[in-house]
Amino acid sequence: MSGNDSYQIRIDEIVEIIKLSTKTILKKKKVPEAFFQQLSTARMKREKIFKIKAQALNMEKPIITDGSISCSKDPNFYSEPILPRIPSNFKAEHQKYPIKDTVKKVECKECKTIGRFDCEMCNTTGQIVCKKCKGAGDYVCSRCGGKGTNLCKSCRGKGSKRCLRCFGRGYVTPIASSSDGPEHVTCSRCGGKGRIVCKKCGGSARVRCTSCLPPGSGMKKCNSCSGSGIISCNKCSGKGYNICRKCDGSGFIWEFKVKNFQFIPIEQNYVVMDQNMKILD
Repeated sequence: MSGNDSYQIRIDEIVEIIKLSTKTILKKKKVPEAFFQQLSTARMKREKIFKIKAQALNMEKPIITDGSISCSKDPNFYSEPILPRIPSNFKAEHQKYPIKDTVKKVECKECKTIGRFDCEMCNTTGQIVCKKCKGAGDYVCSRCGGKGTNLCKSCRGKGSKRCLRCFGRGYVTPIASSSDGPEHVTCSRCGGKGRIVCKKCGGSARVRCTSCLPPGSGMKKCNSCSGSGIISCNKCSGKGYNICRKCDGSGFIWEFKVKNFQFIPIEQNYVVMDQNMKILD
């Protein structure tokens, strides 16, 4: 074999390799064909929850987008297909809406075209007597019982305290005493009484009540009515009347007669489901 023949064979091999490479590179990707797929268990549960019985029993055809089937393992779709609704499920995807035909405008029989009722609780005044103070504006102080004074806590209602120098005995024993001197000496602090007058109550055993308003009066100002004795009526909110609920205060009622029904789309005709049964449409 000559040198030219070997070169020719080599060139032919290179050409074949290039052809194969070009054929591989330029080879078109096969577009997957649409196919029918049975509904998943999660999808069937969803259909039962929303009472779409027809779709739970039928096969559905996935949509082909950008050369790939939407039911493929796509994280954006949570591994669940985007499925179109079949014609038999039209009513399931639409809401039944009644078409009303206005008949006439009639008078409200409840309020007799007035639109409101007089409040019986306050007699149209919008105010009622305060229940806490019974209209007086104040009430007896619960702490002192109307007396205006309370027992002194410092002396416990006794008016005096035990002398701490002689411990209530009225006398003290001298530290250094001779045989000729006295054994006991009268206490100079309590004067031999053994007790000292309470400084807080001055010996009266009672102090002025601070819970009264003003203090020591024996009475307390009512917080509910701020001392006025009257409060706003809670039934009519102080207005003196109540709005008729049947006609909303207009005095008239519109009567409607259902003429026919039409189906209005709830949202769109596609449903996306994820693995956690979350509705994304």
